[in-house]
Amino acid sequence: MYRVLDTTTTIRALTFVSAVAIAGVGQVLADTPFEPVRRPALIGPRVSPAAPDGFDFVIPRATTSELAEYAQKAGARAAVKWFCDAYAVESPSNPDDPSLRQLVTGAALTSEAGAAAADALVCPRIRRHLRETRMKTRRPLFCIYGDCDKTVRYRVMSHVLAHRGCESTDAGRAAFDAEHCTKVFLGRSRRATAFRFFTRRAARNNGCLQITLALEKPSVQLYDGINGCE
Repeated sequence: MYRVLDTTTTIRALTFVSAVAIAGVGQVLADTPFEPVRRPALIGPRVSPAAPDGFDFVIPRATTSELAEYAQKAGARAAVKWFCDAYAVESPSNPDDPSLRQLVTGAALTSEAGAAAADALVCPRIRRHLRETRMKTRRPLFCIYGDCDKTVRYRVMSHVLAHRGCESTDAGRAAFDAEHCTKVFLGRSRRATAFRFFTRRAARNNGCLQITLALEKPSVQLYDGINGCE
């Protein structure tokens, strides 16, 4: 025998099914990684006082935040690909917007030291190990037996992604593109460990991601900061 549902029961069942379907669609949309919005970067302003002297490329606060979220949902490698596609070369729709290619060509025009710093991005010698071991001494509040200092070892993420690997030319710097960019920021492991770390930390502190071409010991370095961050 078949049971005939009354109108009220049918409406309640349909309402429940609809609610479940809407919730499912909402969850799918929430989990979908939406690409960040490309906003003009800045060449020059320093958002991190810890960065060494050099040439700085700063990603806007809103884009940094979106990039960190994108890295979390789509993966760090996808985030690096988006970053390099967006900022390695000039945007066709906005050719006056700063790019990493403009950063390296501009740095090379300033001095020999600037050219060496630019070469760290154009022809890099990528670091093998991005985490460094450091030591610090801890002294307890109360010390009864004299020498109570204790040396503690801890690991930190290095700011340095790559050093200068060769002496490039004007033509080589002008040929810098998204492929060169991706090679540096993915790192040797191709997992974009440092890029993900500093992007996430910048977003967490409501700051900006900063790429620095360091003059002393020419290298590519990553920082996060809030000073002058837009």
